[in-house]
Amino acid sequence: KVLDRYKVAVVDEDDNELPVGESGELVIRPLEPAIMASKYIGMPGETAKAWRNSWFHTGDLARLDEEGDLFWLARMSERIRVKGEMVSAYEIEEGIFTHPAVTDCAVIGIPDGTGEEQVKAFVTLKENKTLTLEELRLFCTPIMSRFMVPTVLEVIKEMPRTQTGKPAKAELLSLN
Repeated sequence: KVLDRYKVAVVDEDDNELPVGESGELVIRPLEPAIMASKYIGMPGETAKAWRNSWFHTGDLARLDEEGDLFWLARMSERIRVKGEMVSAYEIEEGIFTHPAVTDCAVIGIPDGTGEEQVKAFVTLKENKTLTLEELRLFCTPIMSRFMVPTVLEVIKEMPRTQTGKPAKAELLSLN
């Protein structure tokens, strides 16, 4: 639930508020003075980028439900541009995690040479299990939008991790 001291909204790339259930950037507006920082000290460019139209733009991808509950999905920087659509790597990962052979997963965008990206999935598998790209695509097609389905798959023995325990996506990107 959102605290009463703040107003939140989920907006598109043009700062238009999105309907309930749609994902977009989380923006926050304090309803009381001095409960939130109003600028980045010594960084006017970053302040102008974050504070627009009296809203603080978090850089987080989120959605609100009918009850007003807020669901964080991912960092906006982890979105992948596929065929003109901005796709959440986190949402793709959620779907892949439901595959019975998968123990761990990370999704990144890799350049396709046209200014767009392909969805690449890195997975670790349960012992004695296998998974091909075709099998993964068949599994994902009914549970996610067509443009979200991975086009590249790499099965790895162990998922590299950051110091905070998250998949090390920069390291995975360098494997290409």
